[in-house]
Amino acid sequence: MKYTKQMSIVFLVVLLAMSLVACAPAENETATTTVASTTQDSEALASETAAAETTLQETSTSEETSETTAAQTTTAEVTTTGETASETTAVADSTTVNEPVTAAEVGESSKLAEMYDVPNGQPVVSIATKIGEDALGDMVLALDPNSAPNTVANFIALAEDGYYDGLIFHRIIKDFMIQGGDPTGTGRGGPGYGIYGEFSGNGFENDISHERGVISMARSQHPNSAGSQFFICHQAATFLDGQYAAFGKLVGGEDALDALATTETGAADRPTSDCVIVKITVELNGYQPPAVEKLQ
Repeated sequence: MKYTKQMSIVFLVVLLAMSLVACAPAENETATTTVASTTQDSEALASETAAAETTLQETSTSEETSETTAAQTTTAEVTTTGETASETTAVADSTTVNEPVTAAEVGESSKLAEMYDVPNGQPVVSIATKIGEDALGDMVLALDPNSAPNTVANFIALAEDGYYDGLIFHRIIKDFMIQGGDPTGTGRGGPGYGIYGEFSGNGFENDISHERGVISMARSQHPNSAGSQFFICHQAATFLDGQYAAFGKLVGGEDALDALATTETGAADRPTSDCVIVKITVELNGYQPPAVEKLQ
């Protein structure tokens, strides 16, 4: 009986132990499942974090691109504006180089200007001439300070100073031109200085063409060597355009020009009788001459 009771107790103990062993794996499975779930949650979180970081990077890149594009656009606008402003300034500068003199800036018209319908602001000169002792009619010329400002100022200054009075036309070629203004009468003299050559071949805009009656400055091979010598075209000589500083045109006295241009000449195209510039009279016609720019 004691044995049976003891056996029963042992049997119960064994059953209890077996019951405990059977329950252990279930708890481990739960733990494993929990770990797996936790791992999946971590991976999901990592994935979401990575996605979020990627989105942030894309947003930043997009914003940087937008900012860069905006900056480039702004730079382009500034550059374009600067270039336009520069071009506008350049155009404004080139426009004002030979800006016409307005009537409001000058005085009353002269008698010769009214007679020959010369616009106010353009000086008029009258050249009294003779061949030998025979007086000719005056040659009247309207000068153009808008096309050759310093050349006109120089000619006016010399004429008003009496520089030309008594000099001769030392070189005459029929159908071409008459040339004078040399104090030595040889073609090699001048006032002792030069002036800048105001013609396109020397970088100066001057639209006066060498037609009949146009007055222009004589010079040597050097473009800035003109001083006092001038010539008046007897007939058109447009091949001289852009190479000599034309600065006015005959408006009266064509008979005097023809008489001088057809006079008899000898060696070196020198007239056989003196063709004299008796006097040059200046009427400013409202023109206000600036100081002459001289080159030594």
